[in-house]
Amino acid sequence: MAQYAAWTKRPGHVVSGSPAFTAALAPGDIISVVNGGPTGPLSGHVATVVQAQGDRIVYASGNAAGIVPFEGAVRLEEVTREQPPAGWRPKQVLAARPRQAPPSRRGARSPDRA
Repeated sequence: MAQYAAWTKRPGHVVSGSPAFTAALAPGDIISVVNGGPTGPLSGHVATVVQAQGDRIVYASGNAAGIVPFEGAVRLEEVTREQPPAGWRPKQVLAARPRQAPPSRRGARSPDRA
């Protein structure tokens, strides 16, 4: 893991922000798939590119749900790459989302003691 972390610090090995929206992809690239639209909630996923041709991407996802509870699976998926709207910034979407305060533990009872 330390070697991978060091590798990501070298120039040109990590593309982020708006340059990542149109960066060329190649097999073996690790990508973030972000969903959520302009108002969220944001959802993200990490995948490995298997094939990239124009806006068509085939990627492998290693933590897809399995058939048996608590079992993982590997899934290949083909998608069309989409660009976010002009000016879209994920941190702004997160900041605009109302935060929910955690419920108070004072006076709380477990369901079997209600």
